[in-house]
Amino acid sequence: MTSKTTTSFVSFRTVAFIWLIWAIIGLVHGTSRYTDIVRYSLNATFTASEFALYVLSYSLWVLITFALLSLLTRMSYPFSSTKLAFCCMFGLIFWLPIYFAIDYGISTIIASGTFEDYWARLSGTSGSVVFFYAIIYLLTFAACMGAVLMQNTNNIKQANLALERKQHETALLLAVQKMQIMQSQLSPHFLFNCLGAISGLARQGDKDTLVEAVAKVGNLLRFTINNASENWISLDEEIGFCEDYLSLQHLRYANRFNYTADIELNEVHLICPPFTLQPLLENIFRHVVDTTSQTIDITLKIKDEENKIAITVCNSLFESTQQVQKSGTGIENLQSRLAHLYSDNYQFVITSNEQQYCVCLTLPKEAINSDV
Repeated sequence: MTSKTTTSFVSFRTVAFIWLIWAIIGLVHGTSRYTDIVRYSLNATFTASEFALYVLSYSLWVLITFALLSLLTRMSYPFSSTKLAFCCMFGLIFWLPIYFAIDYGISTIIASGTFEDYWARLSGTSGSVVFFYAIIYLLTFAACMGAVLMQNTNNIKQANLALERKQHETALLLAVQKMQIMQSQLSPHFLFNCLGAISGLARQGDKDTLVEAVAKVGNLLRFTINNASENWISLDEEIGFCEDYLSLQHLRYANRFNYTADIELNEVHLICPPFTLQPLLENIFRHVVDTTSQTIDITLKIKDEENKIAITVCNSLFESTQQVQKSGTGIENLQSRLAHLYSDNYQFVITSNEQQYCVCLTLPKEAINSDV
């Protein structure tokens, strides 16, 4: 079943918010350029007008952001992979020449250059520059898709709540939870943080790591879109999704956390509800890693026991960090989904002390396999 969105993203608050995001990215890029000049004593100048040009250049991306939002809101939902790919590539081919033409035109005018100067710079655009801005476009497309998906899920949630009087309460609860999963996984805030980290890789010229990071963002989006409506997925898929998530978090936090996994599985085809492990890890980053400069130790243990799967996720704590028994809506949503899927046939236990915070989750293998 498909539906069309009718939500408009054009409002003063939205325009201001999106412009602010791109202006901040421009400020960060300009500051990075100035810092490099000072740190490495480069034979180059960096004037206030050049700094302003960075902000103005990134502000141009507000145009393509709204164009993509408008296009995606008019596409049928759920999205067709073919249509998404065509939309993405068409926008890439259409936007970059326009962006370079406008950007170089503005910089030429500010520098009081001639048309010959403008054309020489435009025709001499290097492949690395094109590649860098192509990455920015692809991540912008991903962020726009995430925003549209969030809006779609909100619209569907409101429609389902309006039908609550006519539908069974348990079935409606599961539908709302599935929407909450997609909404949390495709947070534009997380994607824009990834954009900043990947932009840094592009500036450093680390193409191998850059390509790997972009691939992991794609895996994250594909996993979310494909599995948000599923009740069960392979446990191996869930673990792989978490590994991609942690890899992207490593770009943001560098050496701010250490991750170790101890996984012992006797059976190959074990399954679990989608987004069972990832909210536990996300909880650590939101409430611990984000709140301290200390290096956090994160451990994941999974044991395949006789008739159950035992999952334990732990993180170290310091005096500067606080983590309450119920940290955020992600944990609450996970507990609610597990209660719906397993009734009372599972365990969810949180233990903590001054040094460590652990979530111990026990899922019944027989109940899982009987539903496949």
